[in-house]
Amino acid sequence: MSLNSVAAPASGPSGAAAFTDVTVKAGITHRHYKPTLDHQLDNIMSWVCSVGAAAAAADFNHDGWLDLYVTNSRQGEPNFLYKNNGDGTFTDVAKQAGLADVNTDAQGASMDCVWGDYDNDGWPDLYLVRWGTDSLYRNNGDGTFTEVTAKLFKKRDGLPGTDWANGCAAIFWDYNLDGRLDLYVGNYFDEHDLWHLKTTRIMHDDFEKARNAGRNFLYRQNADGTFTQVAHELGLDDPGWTLSVGSADVNNDGWPDLYIADDFGPDQLFLNNKQGGFTDVTQSAIGFDTKKGMNVDFGDIDGDGWLDIYVANITTAEYLQEGNMLWHNNGPGPDGNITFTDIALETGTYDGGWGWGAKFFDYDHDSDLDILAVNGFISAGKGNYWYDLASWTVKGQDVADARNWPTIGDRSFSGHEKDRFWQNDGNYAFRECAGNLGLASERDGRGIVCFDYDNDGDLDLFVANQDQPPNLYRNNLLQAATGRTLTPALSLSARERENVRQRPENPARSDNSAGRENPARLEKADRPRAVPPLPRRGGEGRGEGATASTHWLMLNLVANPVTKINRDCLGTRVTAITSGARLIREHNGGKCYCGQSDPRVHFGLGKEDRVRLLEVRWPDGGLQYLESVRADQLLTIRQDPAQYASQLALTAPPPKPWQRPKETPEKVVHKLSPEELDKMLSEMEKRLRESLDSYQLASSYRARCADHDQHDRAIKFFESMVAKDPNNQRARMELACAFVDKIPTCGGMAAIVSKGTLARKSLDQMDAYLAKETDSWLGLYTRGMNHLHWPRALLHSDDAAADLERCAELQEKDAKPKPYHLRTYVALGDAYTKAKEYADARAAWRRGQKYFPNAKELKDRLAIKEDSALFKYVESQRSLEKPIDTDLSFMDRDSL
Repeated sequence: MSLNSVAAPASGPSGAAAFTDVTVKAGITHRHYKPTLDHQLDNIMSWVCSVGAAAAAADFNHDGWLDLYVTNSRQGEPNFLYKNNGDGTFTDVAKQAGLADVNTDAQGASMDCVWGDYDNDGWPDLYLVRWGTDSLYRNNGDGTFTEVTAKLFKKRDGLPGTDWANGCAAIFWDYNLDGRLDLYVGNYFDEHDLWHLKTTRIMHDDFEKARNAGRNFLYRQNADGTFTQVAHELGLDDPGWTLSVGSADVNNDGWPDLYIADDFGPDQLFLNNKQGGFTDVTQSAIGFDTKKGMNVDFGDIDGDGWLDIYVANITTAEYLQEGNMLWHNNGPGPDGNITFTDIALETGTYDGGWGWGAKFFDYDHDSDLDILAVNGFISAGKGNYWYDLASWTVKGQDVADARNWPTIGDRSFSGHEKDRFWQNDGNYAFRECAGNLGLASERDGRGIVCFDYDNDGDLDLFVANQDQPPNLYRNNLLQAATGRTLTPALSLSARERENVRQRPENPARSDNSAGRENPARLEKADRPRAVPPLPRRGGEGRGEGATASTHWLMLNLVANPVTKINRDCLGTRVTAITSGARLIREHNGGKCYCGQSDPRVHFGLGKEDRVRLLEVRWPDGGLQYLESVRADQLLTIRQDPAQYASQLALTAPPPKPWQRPKETPEKVVHKLSPEELDKMLSEMEKRLRESLDSYQLASSYRARCADHDQHDRAIKFFESMVAKDPNNQRARMELACAFVDKIPTCGGMAAIVSKGTLARKSLDQMDAYLAKETDSWLGLYTRGMNHLHWPRALLHSDDAAADLERCAELQEKDAKPKPYHLRTYVALGDAYTKAKEYADARAAWRRGQKYFPNAKELKDRLAIKEDSALFKYVESQRSLEKPIDTDLSFMDRDSL
């Protein structure tokens, strides 16, 4: 992190938004179309078809301007190859190039795309991922492409081509560092022909740990240019529902590692073992999450020299708060194993809506990496599908069978969401400012491309939207600060274009691009380079309205394949040392959901007008150094073993593990041995069988079970008591509470499945209880509290209010209020708040003040004047994400 970098304001110096939507002006006028699949899926067609919409940037014709390939996902609709005209406009040349009519009945529909020079001839080739058969197109160097899939790939049965699959992601990488690009493909649905189904059991079989998707592919490139599928033998074919894959060197050993973001189950992290294989470190490094991984991107957010990871998930205020994950890289621990800590909540990057693509990039050149995250699931008509889905999932039907799912129709589902943009303040905090920057689109965003399409030195944005037109955003900050317009000088000169066309047998050179004088001295570094410890950014922060930091550096890396390094230089690590920061970038072959960004390496430098030392670590481990590199230029660096340094790399020391701040001391539980625990619980169960008169004993028994993860024991115990005597109302109530006690053990999508199932079972018991004791205050209160904690979208707030209103009526008949009657008024107001009936909520709390004038709970709520703030506060207190107080011992203490 740079000590002297300053914040760019959320708008340009002239007050205009930092980004301007120039899509139509630039000549990009198409819209994306989602596929239309087998009509047996009509009831949930919009869900099944919600993926796709991809884009990838490359200079396919070597004219120095970045072009775009953009997919469509409906059979019969064309894909687009937008050639950059160099004047701010694009022309679709896909038809002439042979890349337009690629969504056919025989091949399927496009879902992702990625550029990579697989044959090391200097021209970017294109790999197309389909629901169907994938294709590889060779760049002929004359503006056209030839499909070479049948020539280079074989199916399982030995026939030419690729097997039918339903992929959503792909990356080029050189996982074994042999100088030949390999391919990793992430697949989603199992290998069904989704247009001609033989079964409707195609959906995930679990919302949290599904492993019935299509297996992923790893295509290893052989010496003759053909590809062999080796995922199974390397343990990389787990059938998770993969939506995004990314490769980077996360443990700083010089070898590419692999992160797989899976929907409906745990993500996966594999470390390269340097011997042609991988080690699964998921459990020790990140743990097994139960979220919906949509995206993966790598970046060093805090300048400690270790790559962090950003993963998009689902966050909706009303029903599912899984949250995006910002994995802080802790480096290796004492045992040598690398670990990560999710700091999304602490840094303010947690709530991304129904997330899809997300990217690290430095939009304002202050040297800090910011984050753009697009979102939106299904934007359609009025109404919300969530209530039907949640109500259905708790019924226990087979979720894998699409026929069982409730019909979506034309309703929205987490649609019309605004994209998020988080500006990094350099102190582990991000400020959401998409609206101020001109990026708060409400379209259903999917893939993101960060690229300098106008060659002015800052990164512009292309967002591929699902079933909608895309967005091309021009970054105005640098132009507004410098007065610069389009800069053809940053494009390649005729000499440079000729150099890049050279075949591998030609010797590589190191020179500056565009024929400009080289401001940096590239030398053999036999002497050690002392890099002083870099200061961590302290309390300076970044103030609003500060002057924009305009300095930057863009690098074009070129390798010589003769030296067994891939021509694209994928896996190359570049470290820039300025007067107060260590900045790292790693060149990759595609990451981020459905988006491949600028192939050049970009640094924002803040107020630094030059880089003190630039280290390039090539994939073979060789190091080249440049000193005193002038800022504000596009610099071409050519890999040359003759100029490798003999010194060690600028290695970063292990970072200090992230320490999560604790607001309150954790509950300390004395763990008993299994024998001691069984003896204690057995004794309590004996006493409870004899009599259930003591609320204190029953609550204590359930608490001890919860403390020792024995929830199922408590449930089975009270179930046995109810089964023995269905009229045992006390046992029925304790059973209802035991179901609720288990809710905190469920994670992720359990809010609508596991948590919902337990909450529903609890309600069933209380319904049976109240069927016999209609006006039981405790029965109504217990059921009302259950309703109160359900997500607002599931419409339980009215039921909660009805039960609690009846409680209030009953208790107000007593001559003297009991202490526990306060609970009713607090909960009643909260129920009205969740229903957004704020006047009724405040009336309930004031009603309670008549009996409890000094109650802090009532005063605190009434002190919140803004409705939105009140709603947020109550939501934070009453949800299935938090433990529900089921301790009924107050009935013993307060019933005097």
